[in-house]
Amino acid sequence: MKNAKILQLIALVVFSLLGGIAGDLIFRNYIYTAYNLPLLGDIDYSGENYRGTNLIIRDAQRVIVEQNEKVKETIANVRPSLVGIFKKAENNPQTANYYVNDEYAQGIIITSDGWIMTSLPKDGPQIDLIRDYIIATRDNKIFAIDNLARDRLTGATYVHISARGLPVRNFIDRGNLGVGDTVIANNWDNSSAVTQVTRSDFGGGANKDSDLGLRSFGIKDSGSSIKDYFIFDFSGNYIGYIDKIGELQCILGSKAAIASLLKDGSIQRARLGITFLPVEKLINYPFKSGMLVKSVKKDSPAFRAGIQEGFIVTAVNGTQLSLGYDLADAVVERQPGEKIILSYTYKNLSRDAGITLGELEIADQ
Repeated sequence: MKNAKILQLIALVVFSLLGGIAGDLIFRNYIYTAYNLPLLGDIDYSGENYRGTNLIIRDAQRVIVEQNEKVKETIANVRPSLVGIFKKAENNPQTANYYVNDEYAQGIIITSDGWIMTSLPKDGPQIDLIRDYIIATRDNKIFAIDNLARDRLTGATYVHISARGLPVRNFIDRGNLGVGDTVIANNWDNSSAVTQVTRSDFGGGANKDSDLGLRSFGIKDSGSSIKDYFIFDFSGNYIGYIDKIGELQCILGSKAAIASLLKDGSIQRARLGITFLPVEKLINYPFKSGMLVKSVKKDSPAFRAGIQEGFIVTAVNGTQLSLGYDLADAVVERQPGEKIILSYTYKNLSRDAGITLGELEIADQ
């Protein structure tokens, strides 16, 4: 009798286990697949089978967003900030029809009150933008150009229209752009591409100018299929534009210049007056990081502060200098009149020098 009860108990356990396994298989292969119930395993909506109106995720261990959907979302978000620049129609320019692909150049809105950074080439033909051209926005509005400014360092042209509440994208922050990053190229004509950052440097030559050394970034296919495109990261932050010769004009080198434009109505660049060489480019040099001063321009802010050839500049306002962030990077992101603390080493002595940056004068191009 006792043995019979034991056998019955064993049989009950076995059948219970088999029933549980069968139920789990049915649930996973039919109910869970059909309705994507979030009870077991991963929640997978990649097959476009989500039917709910809201999706809330808290304390998720793993969340994967399909890149294709993120690209589409970013493209849709950045397009309203792009504009077309058109040759003004001879008759009734404000009400005339303009064909979307006939733009003379393109631009991106950088302030909600009407300043636009254009893709006009710095060595292009001399034209009268205010008299002969108009701006068209993505919502089919036509605006006259009422002001303009040119950055003599980069050659970029900025135009202004009388408008309010325009859509603006954030600028990318330094440190969030590097070689290998995937970025999105987009233009006024609704053409888009996904590409990559391939290079970050100051071009050829050993010595660098603290005032003129703009960092350049290489973009894959920029010399062929994506000329005259605007570049964004996956969050929709503006990186720069590919000009007509295939070079990326990065916004990192223009943030301070744009700030001066908004403040004073003109593009102003800071001046320090040092020619330098990153010590990482020197073999067997006693310092592992810093900028070796090769020369100092007379009557420059650095000259007046006592900076001399042979000094190793190690930091600006406490931020350490290196190949990834050097003296030119530190100067280009500041405005004339701004005070900085230049930390340097000379003959094993470390010192700080307070310097007020001057204004860079660049001849008309």
